[in-house]
Amino acid sequence: MSEEDIPSKLSDEKRLTLAYRELHELPQPVVAKFGSLARELDLSGNQLTDLSAIRNFIKLEVLILDGNRITSHTPIPSLPLLHTLWVNKNKIDNLSLFLDKVVQSCPNVKFLSMLMNDACPNYFNGGTPSQYQDYRYYVINRLRNLTHLDDSKISEEEKKQAIKKYGSLEVLIARDDKEKKEIEEKRRQQAEEKKRRQEAAAKKRAQEEKERRRARRRMQNAEEPIVPPLPPDVKPKDNPK
Repeated sequence: MSEEDIPSKLSDEKRLTLAYRELHELPQPVVAKFGSLARELDLSGNQLTDLSAIRNFIKLEVLILDGNRITSHTPIPSLPLLHTLWVNKNKIDNLSLFLDKVVQSCPNVKFLSMLMNDACPNYFNGGTPSQYQDYRYYVINRLRNLTHLDDSKISEEEKKQAIKKYGSLEVLIARDDKEKKEIEEKRRQQAEEKKRRQEAAAKKRAQEEKERRRARRRMQNAEEPIVPPLPPDVKPKDNPK
């Protein structure tokens, strides 16, 4: 993006639009100029795979990323004020992994749209109505502040069914914490066992080396000629000249 292409100012709604610019990353001049001001950011129709520069938009409330190359593994920067996130038509194929990032980085999201991603089975990609409804239950249960998902409002009945099907949020968190603790304990035990094996192997090598030294000394002693002592009344003869 050239200097001429950089917007001169924000709209009255503090909206910055950089849609359809073939951007692979956010230009630094744009970040520096509008990062502390923009409340809405439209990056639709670009080639973005990295969102790290968005962390500089500290007042961001609306983020539109439709038609980019965002995946389930793309890190999402912390955006505590964000209430609207659109990621339609990206490369998101692992729903659980993507939602983990949203929960952590955008805990106050109320409007989320994920249509035309493999993680969102619907009429756009051959998903059945049953699959789509199950997707909605899962997302609703993970993001308790949501009021709208994709193109429709979340009903009270959906909230009840989501909790009924996937368990309460507290249970999920407790389950996750328990699994994390179990994994950490297992890793600690494995580390201790590895340390014990290494110490035992080192001790064994030291013992083996000690035995080899003793054996070498015994062999050296065996090779030396044994000269019997002379009787006390016998003097050794001089060597003939």
